[in-house]
Amino acid sequence: MLECYPVAIDEQQLDYGNTNAVATIAVTWNYRYWKNLEYDDDLPAPVTERIGDVFINTVERQIRSRIPKVLRKLSD
Repeated sequence: MLECYPVAIDEQQLDYGNTNAVATIAVTWNYRYWKNLEYDDDLPAPVTERIGDVFINTVERQIRSRIPKVLRKLSD
């Protein structure tokens, strides 16, 4: 869901009687529109993939910068 925001948040009881209980609260949400993540090609790449790309590009630049200019001209 895109542009998702809460519309109504129910009251929460605050007392000492529920010391070992998980507090739950009901929230009603609205959204502007949604996309099916399984079939949408416009989705950005996952964070792990983007971090991997940055790492690979950085390593590649460092390796290329250490190659002598004479050899770099041959590979281009």
